[in-house]
Amino acid sequence: MALMMVESIIGIQMSGSFQVVDFIVNLLYWFFDSEERYIRLDFDSPGIKMDDASPEAMAKMKAVAEKFIEDNQNLLDRIVALLQGDQTVK
Repeated sequence: MALMMVESIIGIQMSGSFQVVDFIVNLLYWFFDSEERYIRLDFDSPGIKMDDASPEAMAKMKAVAEKFIEDNQNLLDRIVALLQGDQTVK
């Protein structure tokens, strides 16, 4: 456990803040024996600036969202089941 933490901490120092949060949350869920309940959703960014609300940017974001849903339907179904209280979902 200690070795795993040391290796991860070294990696974290070279990472962005979202990776730090991901590591900490992963560690907490592992500690409480609930790793299967931590689900991180990542998708490829279409390279749109955060403040770009143009119709073109919205169309790109919609396309990314639709592809993400199509590619991750099983994972999204699992998330819905967990949120609905299905304790049998792993």
